Amino acid sequence: MWTIHCVRECGRATLRAEKLHAVRAALARLRRVDREVFTLCVWAGLSHTAAAEALGVPEGTVRSRLSRARTRLARLTDEELKKMRAKPERPLPGGQHLVSRLQTARSTQETIR
Repeated sequence: MWTIHCVRECGRATLRAEKLHAVRAALARLRRVDREVFTLCVWAGLSHTAAAEALGVPEGTVRSRLSRARTRLARLTDEELKKMRAKPERPLPGGQHLVSRLQTARSTQETIR
């Protein structure tokens, strides 16, 4: 039972790490003005008014840039994930791929039952 739990958690952690990497890559691809607004409003938690004041632009501009940044970030993240998944998996030491190790662990655990 513990092995199955461990395998599942490893799989979830891998997916989270993959998505985080994709988001970081996508964020780097945003236009600078959109990235600034996204960073101020989402990560720093500033209101639209405060972000507009900090950037010296109208509040409506902040709102439209933030909307555009969120939409583009979602699309770019999906693109990054597709690129990452299209690349062949690098073998781990010992010549085995992570997926095959996880499958081996699962089948071993099922055999034990």
